Amino acid sequence: MDNILTYLKWRGDLSFEEKPFNEVDSLIFALISYIEWDNEIKKEGVLLKEACLTYFNNHDQKYFKQHYIFSPMIVDLIQLLPSISRYQNVKLSHYKSINDKEKGVQFGAICIEFSKNTYYISYRGTDAYILGWKEDFEMLHSDVILAQTYASCYLQELKDKLISSKKWWQFKKNVSHIYIGGHSKGGNLAMYAAITNKEYVNMIEGVYNFDGPGFRENFYKKYLIHLIQDKLHHYMPESSIFGRLLTHPISPIIIKGYSSGLVQHDAFYWCVTHDHFIYRDVLNKESDQIQYYFDKILLSKSDEEIKIFGNTVFKILKDMHVETLNDFTEIGFRRWLLAIKEVRMMSKEEYRMFYELLKLIFSQSKVLIFERLRH
Repeated sequence: MDNILTYLKWRGDLSFEEKPFNEVDSLIFALISYIEWDNEIKKEGVLLKEACLTYFNNHDQKYFKQHYIFSPMIVDLIQLLPSISRYQNVKLSHYKSINDKEKGVQFGAICIEFSKNTYYISYRGTDAYILGWKEDFEMLHSDVILAQTYASCYLQELKDKLISSKKWWQFKKNVSHIYIGGHSKGGNLAMYAAITNKEYVNMIEGVYNFDGPGFRENFYKKYLIHLIQDKLHHYMPESSIFGRLLTHPISPIIIKGYSSGLVQHDAFYWCVTHDHFIYRDVLNKESDQIQYYFDKILLSKSDEEIKIFGNTVFKILKDMHVETLNDFTEIGFRRWLLAIKEVRMMSKEEYRMFYELLKLIFSQSKVLIFERLRH
């Protein structure tokens, strides 16, 4: 399977001077924000290779299996990065991670310096925490979610690092070159931060949304995105599900994927050759069918109906003490009974939506579970 790990082995000996930053580098940097760097990185810059070595030494396989069930090959990435010459001088700083159940927000971001005055701001997507999935659901009926506000503020917090004032002895000030990106929800956050911070427009080289949702129509009425539209990049695999949600301002670049359905949301299943992805002209029939299914059972409803349904579903999960994807494998008979009681209290329409959504999830999860077990 030729993916981003293969790319690192192929092209990892070439520096950014020899081979400029490309879309595959962007995806790798987008995935780095998924790693929980709490003890390795604070505000000060740390070399990527040192952070990876320390992180791997600080945790065991049980920890990795629990925390990266949504994308197990992230562990392979952590192991491989320290040996890659291309990334030897890459520095990480300003790591931020928030999982606040009271506020209902899951957020993560990190600043990556990969060349002089050149930075990649990476936003974390939805991980193993159900809190993040609940927030994703809120995108369907709310104009702004809290993680988007945090994303915009995070970029503002980096102002002193990214925007330097001219010193009296300089002919001109140092101008930063900024790339912003993320995978899944992180791609949406990257777009939101870039579009809502106009002072960075001239410094931004590119904004990358990797299989993340778009925005509701109200968003495009509020912000003038034409200032940055030509810098936006939207990628999705040919079986995309999440990348098709809501409205995008640009057409997607479609990538050939290994396996199918929900598995392809994992970016390690995207096909890579040399320094770019392998492209497809159109999304496949499976993606079209799932999109039709979502529109029919959920997105055709009013905002209030979607909100009520989402609150009901996540209340069931809360009552069952499901906080991470791992908890689904440990649900006992008693907790399933609690869920059944809650379902019985749904209206006929809510029950039908719940039943159809479960069917979709289970049909997509078969291949996903098989892939995880195989890995």
